Amino acid sequence: MEVENLWAQELRGDPASLTLEGKAQENRSAEYNIHAVHALLTRFPTIPTQHVRKAFLKSDSLKQALERLASFSGQELKRGRMVMKTPPCPIPPDLLRELAVAPHLQDMQHELEHRRQQRSMNVAKLKQDGSLRTCACCFDDELLEEEALVCNAIPCHFFCRPCVKNAALNFFGSGLFAQNFFVAAQSSGSGSSSSGSSRSGEPPPSGSASQLHLAILKCLDTSVCDGCFSDVMLRRALPPKDYKRYSSRSTGLQAVASGIKNLVPCPACDFMIEMADHNDGIIQCLSPECGQVSCRLCGGADHRPLRCSEVEKDAELKLRTFLEEQLTDASARHCPGCNKIFEKTEGCNKIPCQCGTKFCYLCGEILDDTRSYDHFKDGARGGGINASNSRCVVFGEPTWASTSAELRRGQTETALQEYLEAHPELQGLGGERIRAVRRRVGLTEEPPRKRLRLASSWLYGSRCTMQ
Repeated sequence: MEVENLWAQELRGDPASLTLEGKAQENRSAEYNIHAVHALLTRFPTIPTQHVRKAFLKSDSLKQALERLASFSGQELKRGRMVMKTPPCPIPPDLLRELAVAPHLQDMQHELEHRRQQRSMNVAKLKQDGSLRTCACCFDDELLEEEALVCNAIPCHFFCRPCVKNAALNFFGSGLFAQNFFVAAQSSGSGSSSSGSSRSGEPPPSGSASQLHLAILKCLDTSVCDGCFSDVMLRRALPPKDYKRYSSRSTGLQAVASGIKNLVPCPACDFMIEMADHNDGIIQCLSPECGQVSCRLCGGADHRPLRCSEVEKDAELKLRTFLEEQLTDASARHCPGCNKIFEKTEGCNKIPCQCGTKFCYLCGEILDDTRSYDHFKDGARGGGINASNSRCVVFGEPTWASTSAELRRGQTETALQEYLEAHPELQGLGGERIRAVRRRVGLTEEPPRKRLRLASSWLYGSRCTMQ
């Protein structure tokens, strides 16, 4: 199957490559490492486990690790390794392809080379007979009839696959692939003519039915030809990913044009779902490749029980994360050796960092390795000598060392203004949304709300007072 896909890729004008790109150790996920080592241990049951792991760590790809272990010349296990259980974590798709391709890489390369030679022989033979076709677009005169793509006109015109692929990607990219049915439905505000609904965010606009021409690639012949390329021809011309995209969007346009009522597009993939209940605010995509649950009004992910206006957008999330980091940074302490952040909840104020630096949590001064507690004015509590001229204590946090809430807010406010100036795109949030983010992180002190206090005599008709 892999050879067929690679051969079809080569006929579309994209050179087939069987090289498996290796991954650096820092780019490998934990799941990748676990399943790769498990596969190697299963394939080489007589090689000791430590040698298998070393071979994998020293290799840039699974193929290279297989070659290392295939040439292993050390002492092997006499009985072999017991059958190992499959790791419980999911296997990464890239590793799955490597496991399928790597052992057969050489055979697949031979098969591709054999097909290239066979094609060259067929071209040379048919050229003598004059049986080759000529592409009506690029005028390539060495086109085999079984490889050619034709329009549906009578008589038809012949084209090579690279020409049809490039023309289709350019045409769909400027039209069909640029469509977003959900956004178009929201901007229309009147729904589809098939549903008759006025609710925004429901079916695509009524104009979608007249846009079927965006899914039809006409014949590329320079003469006047009314033909076009069928779905079968486009499947052979387009890469699988692009064909799936074309098929999904073309089906959506055709569904609208067919007159089916109550169609609602999925905001994520434009897959059409029939929803008769106009009060249902959730879109459950039925496409097996998508399956996303979205809000029918705003098109975002399902955010129940929040309203659309209460959902934090990407820009708001970015701003809130920055403010939370600033507030944390203002109240935390940094190691003077490596700048690592510390936030103490209990214990003494002598902080040993992993970098080897010992420092005072209160003032940040680096402490002596052997006489650390001599820095504190009550150093005897830790086994040192009291320093009468020091303000720092072994336990607790004096008032002078604590960062006040007002100071933290002031530092964060200054950082916020600088951040908004450096990111003008966040200005689009508006003052109210920015104030809402500031309230969420506790940056704004809101005045106490007035509440109604009911006097005990209220039961007897007395007035109530405001507090």
